[in-house]
Amino acid sequence: MNTEKSIKDLKLAYNERGVLTLLEYAEKGQDYYLDEGLTIPLLIAEGSVNRKHFRRFPNIDVQVIRDYFGSSESIEHLNAKRQILYSKSIQIGSVIIQGHTAKDEVRFLDTNNIIDVVLYDEKGNVLLGIEVYHTNKKDKESISKLNKLNINIYEQDINDEKGSRFICYARSNDYDNTTNDSRGESFCPRTQATLNEEAVSKYEEQLRELQETDRTNRERLKESRKPISRLRKDIKAEVIRIAEGYEQIRDQEQGIYSEEGRRIAWDIEDIEDRIKRIRKWTKETKEEIRREEDRIRGLKDIDTTEAELTRLVGIRGSENNKRNAK
Repeated sequence: MNTEKSIKDLKLAYNERGVLTLLEYAEKGQDYYLDEGLTIPLLIAEGSVNRKHFRRFPNIDVQVIRDYFGSSESIEHLNAKRQILYSKSIQIGSVIIQGHTAKDEVRFLDTNNIIDVVLYDEKGNVLLGIEVYHTNKKDKESISKLNKLNINIYEQDINDEKGSRFICYARSNDYDNTTNDSRGESFCPRTQATLNEEAVSKYEEQLRELQETDRTNRERLKESRKPISRLRKDIKAEVIRIAEGYEQIRDQEQGIYSEEGRRIAWDIEDIEDRIKRIRKWTKETKEEIRREEDRIRGLKDIDTTEAELTRLVGIRGSENNKRNAK
């Protein structure tokens, strides 16, 4: 057996209080153990590559793990037993048999048989013995020996659920356990006379209670859904009302914005026209000013010319007077 691989596939381990803990709920930093006696510590390993799993403590020798599993115990067998111990129950077909307590590796001194898991009721009476089948199926000799225990025993086939079966039934005290059924297997036939009536009644009562609880819960759920349904309708109506109101407001806003936009556009066009007219008037005014300036400059030139002529005429007249005087 690959010890390291077996530990890696372990699904339940004991915590520091001796309570079985599912791997998925186990936390790093807490103490966990392979055995119920809390003598073989384990670690939680979890990384980005490897899935979460239990692993051997570094200072624990591999041989200690091998000795715990022995020559016949497999990790599959151990996981199946511990799952029953953890839940204190087992499902057989559509019926769940729920125990008050559960123990594993229970030895019965009368026959020296060891049963994998035994479920007990609240009074400590045996409800059901469970043999987990992985590699060693019970043969006729084993079943015959188990029949002497006078308890209901169920063989759970973890390889194929269809292979699971009752191999022994509790019987009345005067029943002759040597009777063989039609298959030639030495165990108590599956007849109503051989069943433990108290156990069967208890299972049936559990089933009725579960069915009644289920019916009650369904009725309560149905009733509880009514106000939720009404509330959903009210919420839906309110959402529709708000949506319609929003649409109306949006349409109104769009209408307001459209009207305001048209008004602003008209104002802009009017302003642009006014600007164009002002620019045109400014240009025309500048042209008129330029022409007036040109005219004024022309008048100034005429005045200058006339003054110059007058001055020249005056000079010439003075020279003539001087010549005449001579």
